[in-house]
Amino acid sequence: GPAPSSQSYLSMENIISATVVSGADAIHPGFGFLSENSKFAELCEQCGITFIGPDADVIDKMGNKSHARKTMMDAGVPVVPGTKEPVYDAETGKKLAEEIGYPVMIKASSGGGGKGMRVAANEDEFEFQFNMAQRESANAFGDDTMYIERFVENPRHVEIQIMADLRFFLDGLNQLSGNLLRIAVLDTDPVNTWDLGQFMKKLWKTLFTI
Repeated sequence: GPAPSSQSYLSMENIISATVVSGADAIHPGFGFLSENSKFAELCEQCGITFIGPDADVIDKMGNKSHARKTMMDAGVPVVPGTKEPVYDAETGKKLAEEIGYPVMIKASSGGGGKGMRVAANEDEFEFQFNMAQRESANAFGDDTMYIERFVENPRHVEIQIMADLRFFLDGLNQLSGNLLRIAVLDTDPVNTWDLGQFMKKLWKTLFTI
């Protein structure tokens, strides 16, 4: 398709058509764009094409960050203070941000890769930052639904990578410092100086409970 992502990487019909014409029987969605779009995963299933990734129901619960936050909160999992329901406009978002407390992070519900994210340090800059994040989200993901969290300065970013097959064999890879994900060279990984201990035990327990 043409250069605009809305007419190419986000065009479900074009991608499905190209898959059928090429004779391929599976689609790997890559990173960003439709990789966490439940409608696309469902469309692949309806067309008899294997979507290499979670099924539509799982993506709907976890791929959409607003839904994921609500799912985790309902399950009693600790999350960063913020909104439980999607936010659609700056005026509503500003009221919620006051309740959460500044600074806040405005995020795209369908976001990924750092797109559709803006920090608002105070009420005066909230509307501008919200509108910027929302436009970027609509352009990158075809979705302008947002959510808001308390902005955590100097956080410890630790991830656990998991893999599961169609028979639900679940396994986990060792913890990974998010500080290394997009940094080419780093002399000392801060997470190595942090005693994970009980934190990692709680994290694994929560992970497998979910």
